[in-house]
Formats: sequence, structure tokens, C-alpha cells
Amino acid sequence: ALCLGDRERPEVWAALEHLPEQARWVLTRAETPMKTLAKDWLSREHFVLVGSGTNFIAAREGSLKLLEAANVPALGIQIEELAHGNELYLDESWGVLFLAPQNCKGRERMEQDLAGVACAGPDIALITAGDTGIPILPAKAGRIIPLEEATDELLSIFLLILPIQLFAYYTTLFRG
Repeated sequence: ALCLGDRERPEVWAALEHLPEQARWVLTRAETPMKTLAKDWLSREHFVLVGSGTNFIAAREGSLKLLEAANVPALGIQIEELAHGNELYLDESWGVLFLAPQNCKGRERMEQDLAGVACAGPDIALITAGDTGIPILPAKAGRIIPLEEATDELLSIFLLILPIQLFAYYTTLFRG
């Protein structure tokens, strides 16, 4: 069994068997939307990737890739940080990427803060799985990027980072 902390998690081993298939699904469905997003956001001067719970790791990794590869200022922050003044800096020069898998902790908070961020004027995209269930999204989020849902929150990081890596790659490519 896989040991995480002081608990064994045999269900994670079972979920790992499906990860390659899920990764193929994500790569197939996310490449075109992420390529389009990178092209559409060429004029954005800054990016912020917003995660919650364990998905904050993917937000940080994505911001590092954008900074290292595309040489674009990018922040990876937790949703809780966004609600404490950071949204005041967001305007039309920013691109905001919300990382909101269905199984992430803090998703409800993210749904609430999305409306406030949208009022500030930045372009918004959301990486999520299935039906978003977020009523404000069709009107406020510019795009919804498809994500295959992992059964375990810890494994969702592996799937979530794939579209972010595609975005960093295409952003780098288009910016030369």
C-alpha cells in the first residue's frame, strides 16, 4: 500500500493504474484550448494561477514555468491569498487561470471569488472537469479548459499540471 503520512492508501495505487489513460485524455482535449488561450493572451503582461489545497502546488509549478520559459511575470497563489487584497492589482493586463478540479478543497471559495475577480477586468480561464456547476462562469470566465477528474485529490495534481505545461509551452513559443 502507498503510505502517505501515517496512513496507508491502497485506493491511491488503484487510481494510479488509470492515470496514464487520464493523462492521454487531458492532453488530447486540452492542447487546442491551451494553444488558443496562449495566443489570445499574448498581450497579457502578467499571469496569476490560482489553486486551492493540494492544487496550489500546480499553480506554483505553472507560474515557475511561465517565468522560466516565457519570461513572463507570473504568480502561483492560493485562493485564500487572492481574497486578501491581491485582486485589487488585477486589471486587463492580467490573465487569471483558476485551477478548480471538482474534487479540490476550497472550490466553493473559488466560485465566490471568481465573481469579484471578474469585476476587476482581467481575462479569466478555468481548468475544471465535467459540468462546472458554477453559475457565474458562462458570463464571467472567458474559457473553460477540460480536465479529466482524478479520483484522488493528490493525484489530480498530475492531471492538472498537463494543461498548464501546454499553456507555458505555447506562451513561450508565441512570444519567441
